[in-house]
Amino acid sequence: MRILSIVFLGLFVGISGCTTFNSIEVTSPKVSHPSYYFISEVNSLRPELSWLPLEEYNGTYDIVIFEAGQDDFWEWNKESKPVVYQKRGIIGTNHKLEISLKDKHVYFWSIKRSDKTEMNDWAKYNHYFFGVIVWGWATDQLFRFKTVLDTPLVLNNQLNN
Repeated sequence: MRILSIVFLGLFVGISGCTTFNSIEVTSPKVSHPSYYFISEVNSLRPELSWLPLEEYNGTYDIVIFEAGQDDFWEWNKESKPVVYQKRGIIGTNHKLEISLKDKHVYFWSIKRSDKTEMNDWAKYNHYFFGVIVWGWATDQLFRFKTVLDTPLVLNNQLNN
């Protein structure tokens, strides 16, 4: 039964796929399929974002983060979302947030060269997937992640009282 489920999933969800970047390639949180079920999770309210350096560019980067909503009710349409974090002039290819985000929330984010000023300069990605029956694509997607803190299970060990 398990093999049948995997075959069924492969046919309808996608047998293969690829992701392309319009400028800056993000490395963490990992970019995944642009759907609710495949959002990268971070185990921190102050995650570290990272990306690959642009060739022949030695300048700084800017980051912006938008709040999409709670984990169980978030909107991924392209309407405006509240900006919850901005940082300009980042040196290097990673940045740890200086504020805490909300737990169990979905966030969109992007990055650009600091010397660029147009809206189209913000990095985005495209994802294409192909299956036997179903195929599709999502273009000009902002990067996204979900904050999920692992809460340790506390057990009251009262043996032999």
